[in-house]
Amino acid sequence: DKADGSSAHHPVTQVVLKFVLAAVSCSAPLPIVNPIEVVKIRLQLQGELAPEKGRSAVARIYGSQRTYRGTLHSVVHILRTEGARGLYRGLVPAALRESSYAAIRLALYDPFKTLLGEDPATKQLPLWKKIIAGASAGSIGAAIATPTDVLKVRMQAATGDSPYRSTLSGFRTIWRTEGIAGLYKGVVPTTQRAAVLSATMLSSYDHTKHYILQKGWIAQDNVYAHLGAAMTTGIWMSLVSSPIDVVKTRIMNSRPGTAQSYNSMLDCLYKTARTEGILGLYKGVVPTYMRLGPHTVMAFVIYEQLRQWCNLPPV
Repeated sequence: DKADGSSAHHPVTQVVLKFVLAAVSCSAPLPIVNPIEVVKIRLQLQGELAPEKGRSAVARIYGSQRTYRGTLHSVVHILRTEGARGLYRGLVPAALRESSYAAIRLALYDPFKTLLGEDPATKQLPLWKKIIAGASAGSIGAAIATPTDVLKVRMQAATGDSPYRSTLSGFRTIWRTEGIAGLYKGVVPTTQRAAVLSATMLSSYDHTKHYILQKGWIAQDNVYAHLGAAMTTGIWMSLVSSPIDVVKTRIMNSRPGTAQSYNSMLDCLYKTARTEGILGLYKGVVPTYMRLGPHTVMAFVIYEQLRQWCNLPPV
């Protein structure tokens, strides 16, 4: 590193390195968090616009017939009925998504901060500019990676024999039956979700870590600072992203001509809230945090360590 804290790498080399390191760090936690992602998807789709609702609040949200009765019950039920493979449905498209969307999001965050006037020596930038940088980077990554997200959601939602024999077969089937529009189904909510999620994740992590260091709670920019910032970030991400995540999942999983089909993001939001109540938009919020929390912690800690090994400045 140079004396001012910047990297000795060429700017283009820095971007390429950050992309590769981000792809590795975001994909590495998948074997641990994919089972929770499957549970989250199943809970978000359970009781979707169900015509018959019970009298209790829980029945209104999840329907009178519930297959999954919470996160732990869902894990046990899937293991009993589908085996361990059921918890790892969609792992390959999930890895493709993380190595594209998540990698682009992390790799572009620094260039956007530079564009918005970050001080290279002190790394100081107002929070609102960090939010803009995070939202911009996340939106670009999500738009590009939408086909992988669509296939991931559909493979994880399948409870019996999946209509997609493999990842490549899945892409071909969607292309053949629904065209390119099918591969980009839900691109608007997934882009908007990514903007909200990335703005929250990147700005919160960045700002929290520097706040911890400035207050002297942790003396150095080390793994303890990374853990503290990442754990705080996971909580905020879960709270702000859950409603739009439910909408994204339902639109991506929908098929033309079925009862669960939507004209737009607002149509899905309205139908869900009207039929299942506002809490219906928070289905799967527990596994959402259980997925986002550990993934955020592991991804950021790995990413920061890899940056240090490659002589890149910290986030």
